[in-house]
Order: sequence, then C-alpha cells, then structure tokens
Amino acid sequence: MDKRAQRTELRRLRDAIPPELRRRKSRIIAESLIKSPEYLSAGTVFVYLSVGSEAETSEIVRRAFADGKNVAVPVCNTAERTMVPYMIGSADELCAGAYGIPEPRRSLIESGRVRSLKAADIDLAVVPGLGFDRSGYRIGYGGGYYDRFLEKYEGCSAGLCFSECLTAEVCRSEHDMRVDRIFTDTGICEAE
Repeated sequence: MDKRAQRTELRRLRDAIPPELRRRKSRIIAESLIKSPEYLSAGTVFVYLSVGSEAETSEIVRRAFADGKNVAVPVCNTAERTMVPYMIGSADELCAGAYGIPEPRRSLIESGRVRSLKAADIDLAVVPGLGFDRSGYRIGYGGGYYDRFLEKYEGCSAGLCFSECLTAEVCRSEHDMRVDRIFTDTGICEAE
C-alpha cells in the first residue's frame, strides 16, 4: 500500500468512529497524557489543535492552562511550508487559520501579544497523525509540517491516535520523523 492509499484508509477508519465514541476515546487519551511523566514534568507544552475527526486536544489545552503550564500551538506558513509554535494565554486568542486549524489571531501575532518559540523552548510536543506504527512513525496529511518541526526538536514528542489507527507499519520516506510515545485509547505505546 502506498502513502496515498494508507492515508485514505486511515482517514476512513477514523471518520467511521461515531462522534460520541470519538469524544470518549479522546478523553481517555487526554487523561493518559495528562498523567504521564512527560506531561507532569513539562513547563511548556506544544499541542496541536484538533479539527475534524482527530483525537481531541481541547481538554489537554484546558488542563495545561489550569496546571500553570505554558501552552504553545502551531501556526502554519503555507507559502514556506513551515510551522512555528506560538505561546498563547488562552483559547480565546484563537481563530481559524491555515487549513481551518485554529491558531492565534493574526492581530495578536503582528502586535507581539503572542510570541513565537524555538523548538528548544518546548518540553513536550503533542503531534497529530492519521495513524502511527509501533516504531513511532506517523503518517500525516502530506504537508511535512510536523516532520520538519520534529527534525529540529530534541525534546519529548507524543503522538495521539485512536487504537483503530495504530497500525503495524506506516508507509514512510527518508524525511519522516518518529515520535517517542503514542497515546491511544487502549494504552501507551513506547516507540520501539
């Protein structure tokens, strides 16, 4: 199976999970991450903001704020095909950005009220994927944004996915990057 076919199949599997079950599974994943040593010791958490049928991250963001952590979210520059983490002070600072993904309002970025972070400033990076394999490789949407970020990132990385999307092997290329741990609704998988 090639990457395109695997993306289609994993998206089909994820989209087939009924919304209420997806919410329950997302809560289990979030609780597992929030109880993890990686989260507990992190001062700054970089977390994707879920859209569509992705494992939901709103509870992780809410808890990170409540726990006094710095919260950073991705901002995609589609022209340069790069992603920059921006620290936010609340979810109220967000609006729909590139690809419909929530990001800080442009006015806050331009005024400097939210600031960008370097990869070295982040203790835990929580990344999405259509699917993951037990080696920690992910298959995303094909833009390479997270692979380019992870290539420069040396901290702990955690992938979130539903158990239906944890597969024996994802199709990968030489530029694909691994995560350290995968949190699913049935448990935590250490990258082999």
